[in-house]
Amino acid sequence: MKLIVDSGSSHSEWVILDDKVIEKIELPGINPIAIPESTDTIANYESHHKSHITEIYYYGSGVSNEIATDKIQLAFYKAFPKVKTTILSDIEAACISTSYDQSSIVSILGTGVNTVLYDGRNITQSIKSLGYLIEEEGSGYNIGRLISKNYLRALMPEEDMEKFRSQYLNTGEDLINMIYSHPRPNYYIASMSSFLNVCSDDLKADILRENFNTYTLNHIKKIDNYRDYKINFVGSIAYVFQKELKESIEAIGGRVGQIIKNPMSGLIKHHINT
Repeated sequence: MKLIVDSGSSHSEWVILDDKVIEKIELPGINPIAIPESTDTIANYESHHKSHITEIYYYGSGVSNEIATDKIQLAFYKAFPKVKTTILSDIEAACISTSYDQSSIVSILGTGVNTVLYDGRNITQSIKSLGYLIEEEGSGYNIGRLISKNYLRALMPEEDMEKFRSQYLNTGEDLINMIYSHPRPNYYIASMSSFLNVCSDDLKADILRENFNTYTLNHIKKIDNYRDYKINFVGSIAYVFQKELKESIEAIGGRVGQIIKNPMSGLIKHHINT
């Protein structure tokens, strides 16, 4: 049996399969760099099928360097000392799920952003994600950043200003203080992207246009010969706002392929067939 794990920072999905899915559960997320203690999720994993697992494939956020990979590898070694474990990044999960054996541009648009050129087996070009302290165009974090900036600069219509105060500042707190004192400010700001569900259509359109236009400029257009490839997307932001995303991609002559919320279905199909 194989254990497939797809993990973000907030939650993780664990699937046991052989020629079909045997078990699927959801657990807390794992990010060995941003949340070191989150690797406890691996130690605490339990299943009636655990002793039958012969291979583990872990796909996760925060697996961007040797230190992070080693932390995940050690945690699995302690929990599964005799099982071979392969550690791969979330962008590799997105590539395998949407584009295995096909050349394409693959992009994650969720809380963060990551964009690569994939030849069907390997990543051949990568657009570096600068992280939330510098810039993460296209991401949920960037949407929340634009919303909070528009509120703080009073650039919203008054009706939207009032809706924002009602949703985020019920007791009159200072927004800047709330952001800078939050233990995880990037996730707090990213959570504000949900304001697009209640704000005016005009504000929503303006925010998404700015978010996706800067994304296409600094990610998609940096890929060599980007018009030659379909662009496949994975992530909640791409999935929820796919209409606006498609408009920005098509405006630069790009071609949208798949848009999926998470990669697990594609990973299951891949690992059953290989």
